Amino acid sequence: MKSSLRKSRLPVPEQAWENSLGMQFEPVNPLPGVLFSRWETHVRDYAAFCAASGRTLPVLDVDKDGKNDQEQLQDHPIVMVTRADAVAFCEWLTQRDRKERWLPEDMVYRLPTDAEWSIAADRPDSPQLLTPAERHNNWKN
Repeated sequence: MKSSLRKSRLPVPEQAWENSLGMQFEPVNPLPGVLFSRWETHVRDYAAFCAASGRTLPVLDVDKDGKNDQEQLQDHPIVMVTRADAVAFCEWLTQRDRKERWLPEDMVYRLPTDAEWSIAADRPDSPQLLTPAERHNNWKN
């Protein structure tokens, strides 16, 4: 009887990885163990969360006609979400991917800290600057 092994779907430390929704993540030096999404969360990814949680997909409806004024496509970044919405999305995705064995129990999806964001944005002085205000005020460009 011949048997074949399936490639693991779990992330490998310090290597690029694609999750169950097709979101792509990359390691960021010098942040060991941290992977950043290659792009902002897409409409399609957030729509999966809305469908699973009974939420309504947010739309930008300035003229109040019930239509999305931005005519967003599925691969556009989601808009009109609060920080609390983003945290809820991360918590939902963590539970979903753990259940489907895409994510180990010791890993979570989360929003980056301000310091991590600064490092990912290639701010070499970020570790020395302690507060978000210091990082912002030291920005040269």
